[in-house]
Amino acid sequence: MSGIRGLAKKLICLISMMINEFFAAFINKLLMAQLKPENATKPGKKLIYDKPKLFIFNQREKTMTKVTMTDLKNAHQSKQQLVPAIDALQRITTEAVGCVEDHERITSFSIWLQRFASKADDVIAQANLQYKNRPQNIIQAANTRLHKIPDEILLRQKKSQFATEAYEAQVFDLKHKGFNSGQIAKIVDDPGSEIERNRNEIIELNNEQEHILAFLADVPVFDIGLLKGTALETFLLQSTTE
Repeated sequence: MSGIRGLAKKLICLISMMINEFFAAFINKLLMAQLKPENATKPGKKLIYDKPKLFIFNQREKTMTKVTMTDLKNAHQSKQQLVPAIDALQRITTEAVGCVEDHERITSFSIWLQRFASKADDVIAQANLQYKNRPQNIIQAANTRLHKIPDEILLRQKKSQFATEAYEAQVFDLKHKGFNSGQIAKIVDDPGSEIERNRNEIIELNNEQEHILAFLADVPVFDIGLLKGTALETFLLQSTTE
């Protein structure tokens, strides 16, 4: 009877091992499917984080490329999903599964998941470092400029409004004095060109505002290239000469 029980226990262990191997293969296949082939073929690069964003490290410099807000959000999401799973796996004992081999595979799987959690920690640390070293003088200048733009837009709107009202008042007055349209056109300047110039400047100011907002929202990178075409473009020129 004891021999039959021993055989049954070994059979259960074998089936459990097969299930674990299948599960591990399935997870590996799923993750590999998320890798981008064009990144995998780049010389001197190594893909070390593949869900849901690939973080590429330079093998020579061992430094991470700039971390974006999307990268940071992905890293925090990975931590939120991985840490509870790792903690749960680490609490599983050999007695709970009834098989030493199964417990070893659970431990190995937990260690494998910890690699991804560690990569997420690296991303978060890099993001914190980038934010600590952010270009505070440029950020301050961007905020100052951002608060001036609405007043400049309003000024041009008022200029167009005053030019239109002044033109209409002069035309009205001359008509009541008996002047015809041809005569009025020779006396009073049409404000159309001034209004068009103000309209174009307002469009440029709105575009500048969008660029500055994009720069300030680009945490933790703060890519000064986003300031191209703005009044702050001098900072971009300075960075290229340094």
